[in-house]
Amino acid sequence: MLAERLGLPAISLVCELKAEGGGAVAKRLSPGGLEAVRVPLQALFTVTGGAGEPRGISLTDLREAMKKPVELWRAKDLGVEASSLRRRKKVELKPVEFRRRGEVIEGKTPEEAGEKLASKLLEEGIV
Repeated sequence: MLAERLGLPAISLVCELKAEGGGAVAKRLSPGGLEAVRVPLQALFTVTGGAGEPRGISLTDLREAMKKPVELWRAKDLGVEASSLRRRKKVELKPVEFRRRGEVIEGKTPEEAGEKLASKLLEEGIV
């Protein structure tokens, strides 16, 4: 919604981003795997948790940053009517639980264990 309001292209689920010429190439997660998308700059990107580690900052850079003014933007500064924005109410927030079930498949020989594994995978419709 923010990108639409600002008139910018938006790329979500970015896991790698590189500037090239006057634009950027973003690798994003998609159901088929990684997808490379080229966009002109300025653009809005949302990144995944695996996008990289935060860089450390030197003490000199930190001091310089502390001297910079902080600019506050209000809805009217962006040309947005605050009443047009939808209010959202958080109903519930809970972590996703991942449950992995494991099963040890044994056999007297590796071939026998392999046959049992193949039968189990066929039985459960995995292959």
